[in-house]
Amino acid sequence: AEIGAAPADLVITTFDFFRKEELDVIRKALPGVKIVMWFPDHVKSFDRAFFMTAGYDALFFKDPFIVKNLYDIYEMNVFYLPEAFSKLRHTVTDDFAARQAEYDCDIAMIGSQHSFRVPLLEKLLDFDIKLYGVGNPWWLNTDKIKKFYTGKFAADHEKANAFCGAKISLNTLYFAEVEGVNVRAFEIAGSGGFQLVQWKPGLEDLFVVGKEVAAYHTAAELRQKIRYYLDHPEERKAIAAAGKARAWAEHSYEPRLQRMIDMTMAEKDICREDRLNYRVL
Repeated sequence: AEIGAAPADLVITTFDFFRKEELDVIRKALPGVKIVMWFPDHVKSFDRAFFMTAGYDALFFKDPFIVKNLYDIYEMNVFYLPEAFSKLRHTVTDDFAARQAEYDCDIAMIGSQHSFRVPLLEKLLDFDIKLYGVGNPWWLNTDKIKKFYTGKFAADHEKANAFCGAKISLNTLYFAEVEGVNVRAFEIAGSGGFQLVQWKPGLEDLFVVGKEVAAYHTAAELRQKIRYYLDHPEERKAIAAAGKARAWAEHSYEPRLQRMIDMTMAEKDICREDRLNYRVL
């Protein structure tokens, strides 16, 4: 649609697309509009970091580490806004009970393979694993884990089926996730799957570890916890249920977008603590 064809109070971009001259065009077409960016990735994806000089009214990032640095060092109008799950899309299909055997396995993982994920999976070759996703880079050696590939791409409801059909949904975090977590942390929990995720400092504020998700710090602890939770199905179910309740209460898109609107439109100074508190509305 042509910019300015309809009035707007707020424009949201979900990546670092714009430079200053492009934001100037938007502001000229929409006088008084606020323009914000919600960056959906980790610090390694900053590339040229146009947002540093583009002149956004507010910036939102999923990693507290990024927010602290941009606020403390550069005094930017920046806020912590974790990713989220969709209450409409991340639910199992109506026929899930009849199809559950299709998804049954010790461990499910959804996502592309990369250099920091494959070596960890190679330490789990003695478990029954299902890997969902598209093809891998030509240069990546995946010989040892090829037996786990389902050849299926899982999104939305099928993704929820995969999470809930597996005994454990494994969430490995890319090394550039410094303090925060990825979107899959909320998708697994919101779908109702049992999540075993790499521990990060920000995880403790999002979920109660050991009650709403399980977490690991090392490869040895990962293997130990996989064996433990495979042997304790009732504990797995209780954690999955509690994680789902927490996700539906706090981690859907509705409260995230409400926080974005409230923080952007606020007419008062916002303290550092509230910038880092995703619950503040």
